[in-house]
Amino acid sequence: MTAKTAFDAWGWPVQYYFQCVYGACHDSRWQDSPTYRDVGLAAGKYTYRVKARDTSPNLNETDWSTIVSAGEQDITPPAPAPDWAMEPNAISITEISMLAAILFDDSGVEYYFESVTPGGNDSGWQNEPNYIDIGLDPNTEYCYRVKARDKSPNQNETVWSPIACATTLIPAETIPPTPNPMLFDPNGVPTEIFGGGGPFDYYATMTAVVATDASGGVEYLFQCIDEPALSSGWQAANTYTVAIGRGGQGLRFRVKARDQYGNETGWSPALPALPANRQ
Repeated sequence: MTAKTAFDAWGWPVQYYFQCVYGACHDSRWQDSPTYRDVGLAAGKYTYRVKARDTSPNLNETDWSTIVSAGEQDITPPAPAPDWAMEPNAISITEISMLAAILFDDSGVEYYFESVTPGGNDSGWQNEPNYIDIGLDPNTEYCYRVKARDKSPNQNETVWSPIACATTLIPAETIPPTPNPMLFDPNGVPTEIFGGGGPFDYYATMTAVVATDASGGVEYLFQCIDEPALSSGWQAANTYTVAIGRGGQGLRFRVKARDQYGNETGWSPALPALPANRQ
């Protein structure tokens, strides 16, 4: 693009600034030339305006010009229709890999893999046509579909591909940790303790017996039956402490364990968190 040549009444040299006002284009910064070439653009419609300034100490600027557009708006999604180059397939007890067929668009292409099974994970928009879903449950079927969009300002999307499914691998062993059911340590049953900060500064603390498993790693889940939000989630430590607010609630807790293959013990008996002098 080229701006009309500007002149300064006092004879100062003139500079020009081209500004992108629509689309993923680029500003020029101040430059001496009235011509600007924007590069590295995808196909699409882009809009610019320009102003000028003298190079006097005051750097006096003109108003912006009217805006002018170039190119054509991209309204066509990538092609061909999305499909699988390699349907989802299990590569471990917790991972499934998949590969979409490559699609084409002058503006570039992004892919989105969606799990249509609860517990699976979506990929988010990504440049690569391959995706590995991780952190899945062993010996469980997960189903997926994929779509694409271009990288134009309109981000034109395709329809979804056909759904395809895969089942994660069966663990090498299926024996849960011991003891099974899980147990609280006799010296670590759920106990209410005071934090010293006022009537709402009470905690519940507890310890499970150390579980053992031939696979090595074990995780524990401490569950508050009365207030599920106070549960621990899976954790490596066999001790758990949680803020419970006011004292005297007698909240009930139980615990279970699992090994690295997802084999779970049964729940321990549920016990209330009481002050130590009431155990």
